[in-house]
Amino acid sequence: MWKEILELKPKALVKLQGYTSENNYFQPWEIYAWKAYEGQDAGLYIVPYKETHAHSNAVEWAITPGGKLRLRKIKFNDNRAVFIKKLIVYYGDINVLVR
Repeated sequence: MWKEILELKPKALVKLQGYTSENNYFQPWEIYAWKAYEGQDAGLYIVPYKETHAHSNAVEWAITPGGKLRLRKIKFNDNRAVFIKKLIVYYGDINVLVR
């Protein structure tokens, strides 16, 4: 099941930093998401990290054409936690959909 995190307005660019954890395994991540113009699909770039472990590949990120950033747990669902530690809005407006 997908969980929506935030919605980008046209001309918005954001960066999220955080990590996914389960037991003693941590997967750091950074995500850039943007929506340049009204009527244009939104974009998403997930920064790859070399520090990966099988237990860390449990979350899938996506962005809708309308600009909603979302995630879902795909493996190791029992104790998986996703922590967003920093949201940087480079420009534009957003709606935060979770607290």
